[in-house]
Amino acid sequence: MKIFTLIITCFFIIQVYSQELITDRPDITESPYIVPQNHLQFEHGLSYSWGTIKNTFDPTFDVDYNVLQIASTLVRYGINDLVELRLEFNPTVSTIAGESITGLPPMGLGIKSKLFTGDGAIPQIAILATAYPGLLATENMQPEVAIYEYRMAANHIFTEWWSVGWNFGAIISSITSPQYVYSLSSGFAINEKAGCFVEAYGNFPANKLDANVSDNLFLDAGFTYGFTPMLQADLSFGYELTNINAYYSFGIGFSYLISLKKSDG
Repeated sequence: MKIFTLIITCFFIIQVYSQELITDRPDITESPYIVPQNHLQFEHGLSYSWGTIKNTFDPTFDVDYNVLQIASTLVRYGINDLVELRLEFNPTVSTIAGESITGLPPMGLGIKSKLFTGDGAIPQIAILATAYPGLLATENMQPEVAIYEYRMAANHIFTEWWSVGWNFGAIISSITSPQYVYSLSSGFAINEKAGCFVEAYGNFPANKLDANVSDNLFLDAGFTYGFTPMLQADLSFGYELTNINAYYSFGIGFSYLISLKKSDG
């Protein structure tokens, strides 16, 4: 990724504008805000999650697992004031019942489109659509079919220091019933550079009889720190409230925004 950024800067001048960095990490809730036109935004992270897949009939068959996502990356490009293109990938090292698997799950190809410009408590609203084709994955992590995710994202700004965002959507594939996803995140400004959030998110199946999908509810929280209006670091942690799989997580990351405006020379 450093090489890619270097190549970009060889052809374009990186200019700082008045726009502030608004990221889709570290919380699960996607923001409704669009990356400025002719800008690239990179959001990188490293996360570690662990827990136990519980057997409801016989606890002796419970399975421990852990997942390390290395250099998770979301690349966002602003086409205009209404639309951005998105590419995401998450190299993963996972261990289940003592067996280690390393690879790349399906990369996400997506688009975000703003529907409504908010004003204070009246929310800004956008829709997101992401496809996860099996071909864009290492062989050991290819799903049987492509997976598609759709979300509506909204954000309400109540005061200078408090805002609330939420998402609602669905994950769709041809081998399971649709899985509805939701999240609610409350963000607080600590000062001009630092912020924090607390969030609840989860999923539930459209068909309660589908044994492949279960109800889950999670809670996470974290902090952000903006070194400049164009560079931000973050820290987050979370756990599962429903305690189905005894899930815990920890993550760190950083994000930055660059302009691709061509030099007049």
